[in-house]
Amino acid sequence: MEARAQREHYGQVLPIEEIRELVLKADTIVRMPCACRWTVSKKEIRCCYGVSIGADAWYKGIDMSYFGKASDEGLESLKREEAIAQMERMEEDGAIHTIWTMVTPFIGAICNCTLRGLPCDETLSSIHVETMARAEYAALVDEGLCTGCGACEEHCQFDAIGSKREGGRTVAQIDMVKCFGCGLCRRACEAGAISLIQR
Repeated sequence: MEARAQREHYGQVLPIEEIRELVLKADTIVRMPCACRWTVSKKEIRCCYGVSIGADAWYKGIDMSYFGKASDEGLESLKREEAIAQMERMEEDGAIHTIWTMVTPFIGAICNCTLRGLPCDETLSSIHVETMARAEYAALVDEGLCTGCGACEEHCQFDAIGSKREGGRTVAQIDMVKCFGCGLCRRACEAGAISLIQR
């Protein structure tokens, strides 16, 4: 299952800085309903973006009848700056940014979603299938700045953050193997104690 996903439709977590770079390179951007959320709950949640570099946009022939729409409905064209601003707002609400291939290695979509509470995530986890790769970054705690407040642990959707006692105080501890490098913990840290470093 994983091998097939890697060939056809595979994802990778990216921090917002890399998402911005990708969007700024795209020739066309459309916002569309999330197929995963529609499959699970039949609710239209517009957190997915089709991106195209070059003259031909892959999503021009997409069948919107799956979402109960006519073929020319549901694709909302955006300017680069609009798309970036929307994705930044989604991150503020706890969304993780992922890129997805439409036949690897062609990157065709950006999804901005949460992992918690999705039946599809629980199903894939229970059979040990990973459909997305970690970012090229991992989170790192500056223990000198960490206040031990726990905000980073609360915001981590990959269960990669715990805590430890160090020098008579509690500080955050990140499991680099579990960390996907999304940057949500960094956003949550008011002390500025978390940064993203190259893996």
